Amino acid sequence: MRNRGFTLFEMTLALSVVAIICALTMPAVGQWVRSEREDATRAEMEGLVDSCLRFYVDTGSFPSSLSVLVDNDPPTAGWKGPYHGSDANLRVNAPDDALKDAWGKAYVFTAVDAYNGTIHSYGADGVAEGESYSSGDDILVFFNVHEIARKETDRELDKINEAIALYNQSLLHDQGALSTDFAAMMAQLQTAGLIDNTSGALSADGWGQAYVTGSSPVYYAASLGSPDPGALSEEEPPPEEGGKVTICHIPPGNPHNEHSIQVSQNAVPAHLAHGDTLGPCPHGQ
Repeated sequence: MRNRGFTLFEMTLALSVVAIICALTMPAVGQWVRSEREDATRAEMEGLVDSCLRFYVDTGSFPSSLSVLVDNDPPTAGWKGPYHGSDANLRVNAPDDALKDAWGKAYVFTAVDAYNGTIHSYGADGVAEGESYSSGDDILVFFNVHEIARKETDRELDKINEAIALYNQSLLHDQGALSTDFAAMMAQLQTAGLIDNTSGALSADGWGQAYVTGSSPVYYAASLGSPDPGALSEEEPPPEEGGKVTICHIPPGNPHNEHSIQVSQNAVPAHLAHGDTLGPCPHGQ
C-alpha cells in the first residue's frame, strides 16, 4: 500500500493551528518570564540590603558604592568583607564589580543620608522612572539603620548603667554623687575602674549623638534616640490630623521609667523614631 503524503491544505491547516497556539501562549510566556525576572531582582535587592547593613555594622557608614561590598577599593576602615557575591545566583559584572539586576543592568545605590538608603533597579526598559514604589517598571527598595543603631545603643547603655549602679552601690557614700555631665561622669567611672572608655567608643549612641545622664544623683545614662524625624516605623500608622496624641514614652536606657504623655501631631514621628509607641503605656503610668 503506497504511503500517502500531506496535502498542501493539511500542511497549511497544521501551521495555522500552531500559529494560533503560539499567538495565544506567547503573551503568557512573556509575562511569566518578566515575573520571574522581577522576583529574582527583588530577592537580589533584599540580599544587597542585608549586605549594606552588615557593611554598616563593621564600618559605621554606608558603602560608597555597591562594588565596595565585594572589593575593599577604595579602602574602608573596619571592612571585613566580602559582604556580597558568594551566592551563585548573585551576578558580578567584571571588571568593575557592579552588581546587576535580572536584565543585566547595574543596581543603583543611594545613601539618602547617614541613616537611610535606597537600592534601585530600572526594570526591563532600563529607564529611571521615579523615586517611588510604583514608578513604571522600576523596582525600588528603601531601608535604614535604625534597628542596628538601637541595638548598639542598648548594648552600650547596658555597660554604662551597670557601671553607674556599681558606683552607687559601693562608692556613692564615700566619693559623692556622679556628675550630671556625661563626659565627667565617665571619667569618674573610669578612674574608679568600673568602665573603660579610653577609646571614647562609649561616648555617643548608635546614631552618633552624645549620651546624657539623669538628674543628680545620677542613676542612669540615656540616649536621645534617632535624630532622624522621618524614621516613622512602617508598622505604626500615622496619627489622625489635629489635636494631641497620647504616646507611651520609653526613655532609652531606662525602659522601666516608661510613662504616658500627650504630644502634638507633628511631634509623633520623632517620638516613634526614638522608640516610643502610640497609645498609653500598658501599665497605666
